[in-house]
Amino acid sequence: MEPSLTTSILDNYVITSPNAGPLSTFPAHHNFSCDDPEPEWTFRPNWALNEFPQLPFVPCSTRWDHPLLQRLRYDYKSLPIERVGICYRLSAAVREKWRDLEYSFLIVAQELLSQAPGGLFPLESRYFPFPHTYGYLRDHTRERAARKCAMRSRDAFIPLMALCSMGISFYTATLVTHGDEPRWVKILVNERKIHPEWVQQLQNSPIADFSERVPRVGVVVDVHECQWLEQMRRLVRVKIPTWFVWSTLDKSLRCSPNPHIKIYFPNRAQVQAAIENHQRQTLAPPLPTEQLFPLPSGPMAGNTSSDQHFPQPNPGSRQRYGETWQDFFARQATRHEKPERKRTPSRTREKRSRCLPLVGCGRLSHPNENQLPRDRRPVGSQTDGPYEVQRL
Repeated sequence: MEPSLTTSILDNYVITSPNAGPLSTFPAHHNFSCDDPEPEWTFRPNWALNEFPQLPFVPCSTRWDHPLLQRLRYDYKSLPIERVGICYRLSAAVREKWRDLEYSFLIVAQELLSQAPGGLFPLESRYFPFPHTYGYLRDHTRERAARKCAMRSRDAFIPLMALCSMGISFYTATLVTHGDEPRWVKILVNERKIHPEWVQQLQNSPIADFSERVPRVGVVVDVHECQWLEQMRRLVRVKIPTWFVWSTLDKSLRCSPNPHIKIYFPNRAQVQAAIENHQRQTLAPPLPTEQLFPLPSGPMAGNTSSDQHFPQPNPGSRQRYGETWQDFFARQATRHEKPERKRTPSRTREKRSRCLPLVGCGRLSHPNENQLPRDRRPVGSQTDGPYEVQRL
């Protein structure tokens, strides 16, 4: 049975989704390949990255009130930071709880993914940096640094939990009879010998909940770049919002040769309906604009019928709605003449005397290391020509 597709146009690209509405904007291109990616980059939809196929399982909002996650229920001010000598660090009790939870989540993900049926991913797939790499186990010279690192570490638990959710999703295809445990629960309890009560808490947590109660951020799939397209049906099955980006309208619309996503390819009627809907939304101006900004006087002032629509001016262009380019330049010329009539030679000389030359203008000088702020020490530097780049 073919799914019901939502077909839309965004930036001239044809996009379909079997379980989500039209995509409002494309994801930002974050530098996930760096050594220290920001955990908050995962809190919104991302492209289907070959390095991190677990990111679509990140929840839209994390509920820290669950018994399994209560140890992470802190904000910036409530973090228990203690001072030991001249250093600041997260309290020993919280540090130990976070380390145990991180290790437990890692064991769950490794065990489930190692036995996952059909768990094939690109060779460049890897773990998102673990929470401890963001510094909650380290000592810091400043309290602010200790709190910041602890909060980043707390946020890094979210992609780690998404990794566990991805591992659990591989075992949702088979129906579970009443009174029987899912296959992934049996693996953790019987084979891995994890405490049944802890596994029960995991089963009742948002990590293993794929219903509408725990919405996920989803994923935007470039069908010509993604290398794990065979996993898309599983994402759709567990209600992960998925958008497929095909090609632009100025090119022939071609389906991916991968048979796993052919059912998400739009037909001619769906594409035509999406084009017509996109044209209506693009050409029709918002209702308050005509009420707040009346049409200017000029050659177009006489044509004010109710069915007359004009394209919206570009933001920052200073062009008024419905104004022709001739009227725009005429109005700009009038506006520029006003300051010219007020300008005198004496005022020009006075204005120039207040402008100081730039320090070091005409030459490039190497920065002095002693001029760096005392509370920010460079941890690495490299020289590129006349510039010295400090990595803080």
